Amino acid sequence: MSDSPAELNPGRRTGNSSRSIYERTLTFLAVAVGLLILGASALIGPRLAGGILTSVVVPAAAVIGGAIALFRPRWIFYGFISACMVFPHELETIFVPLGFMKVYPQDLVFLFLIALCALLWVLGRVTFHRIPFNRLMVVYLALGGLAAAHGLFRTGNEYDNVFGDLRRSFFYFLAYFFAIALTPEEKDTCWLRGALLAGALGAIARGYIQVSMGAFESRRIGDAAHILNHFEVTFSTYAIYIALASLAIRGKNVVLWTAIALAGLSVVVLGNFRTCWIGLLAGLATMSLLLPWKHRRRLAIAGGFAMALGAVVLAFLWEVPVEETHSTIGENIARKADIGAALDDPNIAWRVDSYRNAIDLWLTQPMLGRGLGEELEFITATSTGGSMMAMGHRVHNSYLWLLMSLGVVGFSILVYIHGRYIFYIFSAMKNAALPEQARITLTAGTALYGTILASALFDVYLESAPPITIISITMALCLLEIHFAATPTARSQALSHRPAN
Repeated sequence: MSDSPAELNPGRRTGNSSRSIYERTLTFLAVAVGLLILGASALIGPRLAGGILTSVVVPAAAVIGGAIALFRPRWIFYGFISACMVFPHELETIFVPLGFMKVYPQDLVFLFLIALCALLWVLGRVTFHRIPFNRLMVVYLALGGLAAAHGLFRTGNEYDNVFGDLRRSFFYFLAYFFAIALTPEEKDTCWLRGALLAGALGAIARGYIQVSMGAFESRRIGDAAHILNHFEVTFSTYAIYIALASLAIRGKNVVLWTAIALAGLSVVVLGNFRTCWIGLLAGLATMSLLLPWKHRRRLAIAGGFAMALGAVVLAFLWEVPVEETHSTIGENIARKADIGAALDDPNIAWRVDSYRNAIDLWLTQPMLGRGLGEELEFITATSTGGSMMAMGHRVHNSYLWLLMSLGVVGFSILVYIHGRYIFYIFSAMKNAALPEQARITLTAGTALYGTILASALFDVYLESAPPITIISITMALCLLEIHFAATPTARSQALSHRPAN
């Protein structure tokens, strides 16, 4: 069988005209995006700070971003994945107000990726793999559109709120299709795996930098101190799952993977969020369910060893002072771990009160829900013992929020979609012919998926842009691994559709 470029890509037989048109069009697109990024930076920069930041750093970042978009357009996607995991808070707080909407950095990236995928599709250089779950993702996006229309026109919710909910909870799920479209071959899955692992390791590194600098933060008076926000801590768990899955399934590079698992476990504990601790336990339980007995035994040994080392590390850090709360790291961890004290935590009281309000709103339209854009209003206790009216407070339980917004009908469709995904994963893991690397990817990816779903019981994970982006890419990666393992011929067939790097 010949490996000549002409046979692998029939479009090249006509000479360089097809390639030159592609390059010219892509160049125009990349330059336009570079100018757009530069213009947005000029607006954002003055809002951040003056001096060297606005005059040097922001313009330089815009030029670098434009150059990457020009020469390595796919790198924009992979870099964005890692950025979502390391800097989720920054991506949520930096924006350009346009009056009728706010433009965030991820919006610019998504517009670029939409244009890139459309261009590659028109030029015949990208294909959407025939994965059955793709149809369900289209249903999911359509469900969001219907819920937005319902909230806007029937319930009468504010446009800003409707549009914000639609964008955070549904629009950013387009990352699933970007991952499918920009991964034409099995070997290209390494880019997605690498971007996710780089993001998780970056979040871990950021946590240790915070500890070394003593940069702890408390959200309110009397609350325990944290080194990262809850999204960053959650994303760091992917490195733990990759490490433990590699140790359990492959059993190589024991020192490296044990060190990564140890570092990740330490950051999750030091992160000091009950939600993240529960999410980690859910992820480990998911791994245990996915793996056969022999791998489960290795997982228990590797996990137990990493936890033992983690306990030693925490013992050394236990008495490190936290100046902001005039306490120590150990005291802050003990405060969060005290279940009895949690009952008096204003955090818990706010959540319970928001749950009641969400249920009351859902009961007004139980079948179809209130649509997107609904705002909560309820009386709750303050940390000083008084009471106040909370307006615009989020539910902090994504499932209750989805039930309130979509109603029984929409929520049932959502449960079915996730149920089908779980069915695909568990069915694939039963296949003895599944390649080792694919098995590791599915185990770690599904563990992160389980972590996010479990954490969504207590916070806004399914109604926020960073976790929606990461969970959709993780789902796409796992389904791509299943697809390539089931259809080996897809590797050669996809060669003629390979997009630019």
